[in-house]
Amino acid sequence: IVNNSSGKVLDVPQASEKPGTRVVIWDKNYRWNQRWFFQKSSNNKYLIKNLVSGQCLDIAGESK
Repeated sequence: IVNNSSGKVLDVPQASEKPGTRVVIWDKNYRWNQRWFFQKSSNNKYLIKNLVSGQCLDIAGESK
């Protein structure tokens, strides 16, 4: 996921697979911890998942 203005991307620090790891904005380096995909879930909604860990992008403190 790339910011068009800055060219920076969402990055999982040290390619962590630990649930709750906070993502950071980082320089694009084409590593796997910066790769994300959209997975369709119920009710025509999508999850944003990291390719390395399979963990979903989430907003801290939000109820589900």
